[in-house]
Amino acid sequence: KLTLFRCTMRSSHKWWFLSEADEEQPGTDKDIDYYQHKSKKHEENEPPSFGWVTCRASGIDPPPKLQSSGIMVPVGEEYNTMEHQLAR
Repeated sequence: KLTLFRCTMRSSHKWWFLSEADEEQPGTDKDIDYYQHKSKKHEENEPPSFGWVTCRASGIDPPPKLQSSGIMVPVGEEYNTMEHQLAR
């Protein structure tokens, strides 16, 4: 199952990943990462359309260009996201 996930690294930089998240430990090195993107400040809340980098272990060039198709997280569900679950 492909996931789009933003992760705050120890350095406090925010990275976006297109991955197969591990069901037991999502957001860890157990995920299979295909593409990644280091966010600029204006890209932290919504994933960018382009500028993705292929993860050499699993991804295939060329990296994708993304297109938004609706609300990413429904209003009121912000604290039910994987990122908030991992932060607990």
